[in-house]
Amino acid sequence: MDSFSALNIAQSVAHFVEFGCSIISNTTQIYKSIHGATVSQTETTFAARRLLELNFERRMGTYARAKESHETLCEICRKCIALSNDLLVKLKELRLQGPKHRKFKSLLLALRSIWSSEAIGDFQKRIEAHRRELSDHLLAATWFKSLDADQQCSIDTLTTILRIVVKEAHDKLKSELVARLENMQKERLAEEEKKYVEQQRQLDETADLAVLGHLNFASKNARRDEIHDAHRTTFSWIFKDSEIVRASGDVAENTRPWNNFVEWLKHGKDIYWINGKAGSGKSTLMRYIVENAETFEHLREWAEPAELRVASFYFWHSGLPEQRSQSGLFRSLLYEILCKRPDLVRHVFREEWELFRSTESKVEQMAILERVHWFRRLKLAFAYLVSLASDELKLCFFIDGLDEYEGQGSDGPETIINIFKSIPISPNLKICLSSRPWVAFENAFNEGPNLRLQDLTYRDIRVYVRDRLESDHRMLQLSEAYPAQKEYFVREILSKANGVFLWVSLVITSLLTGLTNQDDISDLQNRLKGIPPDLEEFYGYMLKGISKDYIEKASRIFQIYNSASDVDVRPTVLELDLAVTATYADSMTSERKVMSEENIQKRCDRMITQLKEINKTQTHKIKADSKVSYLHRTVSDFLKKDSTRAYLESNTSKSDSFDPNLSLLMSYLINLK
Repeated sequence: MDSFSALNIAQSVAHFVEFGCSIISNTTQIYKSIHGATVSQTETTFAARRLLELNFERRMGTYARAKESHETLCEICRKCIALSNDLLVKLKELRLQGPKHRKFKSLLLALRSIWSSEAIGDFQKRIEAHRRELSDHLLAATWFKSLDADQQCSIDTLTTILRIVVKEAHDKLKSELVARLENMQKERLAEEEKKYVEQQRQLDETADLAVLGHLNFASKNARRDEIHDAHRTTFSWIFKDSEIVRASGDVAENTRPWNNFVEWLKHGKDIYWINGKAGSGKSTLMRYIVENAETFEHLREWAEPAELRVASFYFWHSGLPEQRSQSGLFRSLLYEILCKRPDLVRHVFREEWELFRSTESKVEQMAILERVHWFRRLKLAFAYLVSLASDELKLCFFIDGLDEYEGQGSDGPETIINIFKSIPISPNLKICLSSRPWVAFENAFNEGPNLRLQDLTYRDIRVYVRDRLESDHRMLQLSEAYPAQKEYFVREILSKANGVFLWVSLVITSLLTGLTNQDDISDLQNRLKGIPPDLEEFYGYMLKGISKDYIEKASRIFQIYNSASDVDVRPTVLELDLAVTATYADSMTSERKVMSEENIQKRCDRMITQLKEINKTQTHKIKADSKVSYLHRTVSDFLKKDSTRAYLESNTSKSDSFDPNLSLLMSYLINLK
């Protein structure tokens, strides 16, 4: 079949399609029609019949045999024939039979026509699609037939190329779509993973902070904060070469050799032991070292390129249990290091951290965290922390006042010594300790690097004495009248001090108090000569020097404070004043008495004045809510001696049956009211 035959078939099909697409249902047309159908139905029926009369089956067979490539056109024709048959059946159902068209039947048929129009609409859509496909195909086939052989070959080549290009484009598009889908999937998974990681990070951080919170305690830094700052230029020798210091004449002639501290900071491995007499300034020196930038400069030189972490602890016998126990030591050191490295909490306290993180019950979490306080658990955690010292993490600990450690039961200094002696020597760990030169400490640490403090403070004491005396205008006036007397006081104090800073401080305060009392030069000389060089004897001298007008109240204050410290209580200035003046009637009355702010301040000022009279070293103003504490461990030891207790009790009136414990209790009752 040539192109013109195909075109003839297509025209017949197209004519059928055009009529089939124009069906419009209308009751009036049905009523007026002689055939009982609408005009469009009649025309569509004729078109469908003409399409069938073309004998498509025979012609399409010839056409298909003539050109295999025209199979698509044959398929379109077959679909149109099938549609024609279906359409004739539908239209036949809509025709009214007989010459008479009653209105009732026309109306009923019109309603049926409305329903059938929807079905016919579906046929129209299908016919329209076939018409467009037929037109495009015939146009291409007719055009292709009119070309010569070369042109058709070129077209075939172009078609092949086009198919290749289309296939490549299709494959590329497919690849891009697949890649895009994969990326979208990855992005979604990444976002979900990010949310999960953030959620886990928050849980980790919560567990870290919970453990750290239970390691911390309120009085952790109390002792450090109460240590006085080093006086101007004092202790600067700690960062100098020992030979240079000795050559400068700043130390006593009989000073024994000491190990270079800077050299130890840079290269040392063994424990460095700072020892000295009670009151020689060990705690002040330790705080000076810990807070000095030069210390960290040398430590960083030792640690580089590793991370450096430093922690310190100050034992305090007069403080709370945490301030004088192993538990307090471990908690403080662990907290300081882990606070800067919270990522290590999950390793040092692995079991508690994982249990806390795995439960949402607040009760269970608190029970888990309580295990952090267990002494055995703290000891294991500290040992694990020390084991983490490496080429990547270097640790340095400064521990002050081993002699102020208070063991349980029969525990002695050997217990605290063993903690540090049991730590393996490591190039990644440094430990600096300070204590009095007790025999146990001498045996444990004297073979390693060390220094004896009282041998090295000669220059420091000289600077301190001169500065204190020259800062008082009354002493300056006296020096103008007696130029040589100031140097006399300096030499006399240096010769009796034996390197004990605390003794020097008390002596200077005593001399300045004499100036306040209008003492002349001979009175001051006698005062200085009468002061014992031994610190404990000096305390007895001060106690017996309290005026008779104040000795009974002073005895009450000392006894009350001793009783409070025996049960780990540190009363405030107000509580101590209430205890001294409390009566049974005041504490048991049902009447509620509210003290005014003015009355409270008066009571505090009165107690501060009395404390100044007892301890003349206190010259600065004290806050009303300040806690009262011993000036030094040696003061506590002295006041708790049996002989001192007996002396205090002998100066308390027997008539009122004074009981320090009852007085303290009554002060709390009055304060509550």
